[in-house]
Amino acid sequence: MKPTERAGITLIETLTTIGIVGILIALLLPAVQMVRESSRRVSCSNHLKQMALGLHAYHDVHRRMPAAAIAVSTPKVISICGTGASYLSLDVIGEGNRGNGFHGTSWMLRLLPYVEQAAVFDRWDFRTSVSGNRVTAESDVRLFYCPSRRKTVVNRSIMFGEWSRGGNDYGGCIGACNGWHNCGSHETWMVPDGRRATGPCKGVFALQPSVRFADATDGLSNTIMIGEVQRLDLGTDVTTSRDGWAVGGVSTHFSTCSDECRGPNSKIFEEPGSHHPGGAQFAKADCAVQFISNTVSTTAFSALGSMGQGDVESSP
Repeated sequence: MKPTERAGITLIETLTTIGIVGILIALLLPAVQMVRESSRRVSCSNHLKQMALGLHAYHDVHRRMPAAAIAVSTPKVISICGTGASYLSLDVIGEGNRGNGFHGTSWMLRLLPYVEQAAVFDRWDFRTSVSGNRVTAESDVRLFYCPSRRKTVVNRSIMFGEWSRGGNDYGGCIGACNGWHNCGSHETWMVPDGRRATGPCKGVFALQPSVRFADATDGLSNTIMIGEVQRLDLGTDVTTSRDGWAVGGVSTHFSTCSDECRGPNSKIFEEPGSHHPGGAQFAKADCAVQFISNTVSTTAFSALGSMGQGDVESSP
């Protein structure tokens, strides 16, 4: 090389190097995202495990599960979305919006002292409703959030009262039944008819009186207790699931076979789902956590939601 000549790379070599680096990054990013989702899924599974253990601790103290919801209102006959048929129903969410002397609260409120959230529980004023406890109810309880979904709610229209905090990504299983009115205030059915909530529906969570683990004749390992609840931010109706860990009703529950009976991530507000690819996670009544695929048989999924036999029927 002559003294006046300089070593270097050509433009073509530079572009080739940049192209190779770009290809490597494109190949690496999906792998990184998969690792991150795997970590978030493990964290979500741990949340379900902690909640399940907390429910067992509650059961040890009270000898029964917490009631799905507490309401003092008188059930009323509600017409089903203009069809002419009517059922006796209880508007738990509506009561949560009322003031002194009402409740509308969920089982998750009563779980708080058993999952190291006694400080939040101690601030609750049981003389008034959920809305009367708004400051406390809007507390973000990290355990109640799945990291794959969100820690705070972006779309406020899915929150109870359009709140911006205090949401939940988990709910209790009411069994395999059509538990709620599909329009209006999504009242909870109170009559034993077909797959209505107090009929052959045999979930771990029920309105008063609450159930005991001894009632699980299928066995605790064969019964879903809690799981992930979908939020319909990708569907046509984002208002139906009404986030809020303190709120009873559909906000904090799901069915393994509602009137649609489609299974996980079906965009039916009564049924469970998640932001994990391909399915959702559930904790059985024995505290074992299981990932269940979207393609699970609806018959099998219905049976898992039930404590006993006899609730897998044709839709009424």
